[in-house]
Amino acid sequence: SSDVCSSDLGKTNATITNFGLLGNDALYLGSKYTLNTTGDLTKGNDAVLEAFIVKSGADTNIVLEQKAYGSSSGTDLVTITLTGVDSTKVHLNNGIITVS
Repeated sequence: SSDVCSSDLGKTNATITNFGLLGNDALYLGSKYTLNTTGDLTKGNDAVLEAFIVKSGADTNIVLEQKAYGSSSGTDLVTITLTGVDSTKVHLNNGIITVS
């Protein structure tokens, strides 16, 4: 089945299992985030709120800034781990994370 997740995601660290495994799951982050395609938190833009898609072993971390300078501070970040998801298949469009 397909699921849409939102709620407090993006405010606290979370782990999601089986995301995109069956159906077309979606994770709604909101439109305030700009995707940083580098996957490198040291290459953030301190002028905008960013979402980073970061490979972590067999998992993918979606790292969200809580403040525009979050990637520079290293502290104002929230991590959502998608267990067993290939980072090259994760997309952010119009505030929604999906897996192709």
